[in-house]
Amino acid sequence: LIIPPRSGHRATFVFLHGLGSSGLDWKPYAEKFSEPSFDHIKWILPNAPLRPITSPPPALGPRGAILPAWFCCRYDVYAFGQPRDQRQDIEGHLASTRTLQSIIDAEMVANPDIPIVLGGHSQGSAMTVLTGLTYPGKLAGLVCLSGRIPLSPYSTSLPIFIAHGRADNIVLFENAYDGFEFLKSELGVRESQEVGSSGITFHGYEGVGHEGDRCLQEMTNLKEWLEAVI
Repeated sequence: LIIPPRSGHRATFVFLHGLGSSGLDWKPYAEKFSEPSFDHIKWILPNAPLRPITSPPPALGPRGAILPAWFCCRYDVYAFGQPRDQRQDIEGHLASTRTLQSIIDAEMVANPDIPIVLGGHSQGSAMTVLTGLTYPGKLAGLVCLSGRIPLSPYSTSLPIFIAHGRADNIVLFENAYDGFEFLKSELGVRESQEVGSSGITFHGYEGVGHEGDRCLQEMTNLKEWLEAVI
């Protein structure tokens, strides 16, 4: 799904949905950025392929349900409530990475001088980190909402925005914070000292669950960060 800019195209935001969702579900989220300072953004909202999910959240279907998913998780969702489960669908991660990199490649060829931000929610957040930190070209920044750090690739120079609800019972806050600390302590990514600068900007929100887009403060923080990087 592509939402064209309302004025001259001067930035692109590729945003990835989570497990069982779709690009269309995030169209209202994109449309919230309607202020004049953001009407130059082109939104690309890709749809994940359908995959069998061993143990989806009950609201999404029974065991083995076929759902839109960027990876089918051997991590899968045995992992609810298990902060350090290491089972991961590496092949699925890498297949989606290639697909997403091809989307970014096409956008860069069509619009070579326009900054591109990559972001996502939940599974889309995990794919944002893996794709963004292994992409050979220069991105303007990454946005990670209610997700985790998969496969731990290396990068120290990107501006990275991480936001997570402290009441999230799907992807635990501790998982997100562990990833934040890992990027700093093990991979040498520094904590950002000002909005939009190189390094990680991390926000935790009291009382906020997995649906991070419903948090007004998160939206405000993200808009401030976006203004700085694009």
